[in-house]
Amino acid sequence: MNSENDDEFYARDRPEHPELPEDRPRGGQPREPVPHRGSWTVAAIVIGVIVVIIVGVALFP
Repeated sequence: MNSENDDEFYARDRPEHPELPEDRPRGGQPREPVPHRGSWTVAAIVIGVIVVIIVGVALFP
């Protein structure tokens, strides 16, 4: 195959400046930190689940 023909074929429909701006630029300004649930919320959920299991076992042996 002749690479010159390939270059002509692919260059035929290309604009003069074929590079597009990046749609998702990297870097940039620092983002705000993502708000996370506090450890107290997670602890309350875990304790709540444990209490429900214990009450379920105690009421329906």
